[in-house]
Amino acid sequence: MKKKIYYFDNFKNIKVNSNGYWLRAFEEYGDVRIFDINRMKNRLTGFFEKARVKKDMLSFAPDCIHFGGSAKTPRKMPPDFVKWARETFPEARITFFYGDGYNIEEYYNSIENYVDAFFMTNMSFVKDSRYNFLVCPVPAELEREWNPVKENNLVFIGNNYNRDRFSAVSFLREKFGMKVYGNDWPPEFGAYHVYYDKDYADVCSNSWIVMADPAGPLCRNSDGDKCVAVERTGTYSKGVCRDKNCNRYSEMAAYLSNRTANTMLACAVHLVPYVKEIENHFENWKDIVWYKSDQERDEIIEHLLSNPEKCREIAVGAALKARNFTFEKAAARVIGI
Repeated sequence: MKKKIYYFDNFKNIKVNSNGYWLRAFEEYGDVRIFDINRMKNRLTGFFEKARVKKDMLSFAPDCIHFGGSAKTPRKMPPDFVKWARETFPEARITFFYGDGYNIEEYYNSIENYVDAFFMTNMSFVKDSRYNFLVCPVPAELEREWNPVKENNLVFIGNNYNRDRFSAVSFLREKFGMKVYGNDWPPEFGAYHVYYDKDYADVCSNSWIVMADPAGPLCRNSDGDKCVAVERTGTYSKGVCRDKNCNRYSEMAAYLSNRTANTMLACAVHLVPYVKEIENHFENWKDIVWYKSDQERDEIIEHLLSNPEKCREIAVGAALKARNFTFEKAAARVIGI
């Protein structure tokens, strides 16, 4: 039976974020209505927007109410609204998805009594049966077959927005001639913007090895706005802190960005710095490759670049595994199919 799904998220920039893929996936399973949460957070008009969406929900009578990855603060999605939805639609399945690694436990604590299931792309905040780990999903159209002809040996796709990443990428670029794609890199890097879907998959398909963020795992106490550590060494980077010398550093468990499934489905070898508990979700040297030190990383790169058949085996295995992580499969799980 078709579901009646009410979906709350940021739809202002739907062409450059993943929410359009979520929407199309939900539409595979039922009748979907959407509400842009940007309308609700406006201090002047938010009250009237909440009244309008409540009226529309009453007429629609959803049996699934989903709050997407942008609905993650009291201003963007007030707890009182979530409570109203729970009380008004007691039989509806209410869910939240959270794709970032920042610590927003305080917000989820304020709404968890009104929510049936949370889905998170890390294990750090999974604390009971209502919280579920979900690999950040990938558009099915990113799938590529194995391409034996490569333009690049080693690539990194991502923007330059913190010093840890810049330092690690610069080192790999100098040592291995790593090709860099993304925004805000120095002109000498020769980097250019890669769009989220087709361009990304094509770059991966034409590369032997695609790096995850070589700067390494994030701290679970990084909340996106400020450092929550009592003391720190002064090397904090907003939202992406990796200061392992900090007395409050606590590595995120099993947190990988959407780069992971995107790269895997595009049939490329994905090389990642080891993240705690990653072995519970992936098989090393079968569908992904990880390293635990810079020396091991460099040895792996040299080994893979001299073994094209091993690269093919891993890349094909990665693509097969990533078929489990499409938006359609994620949406089915979220709405309870």
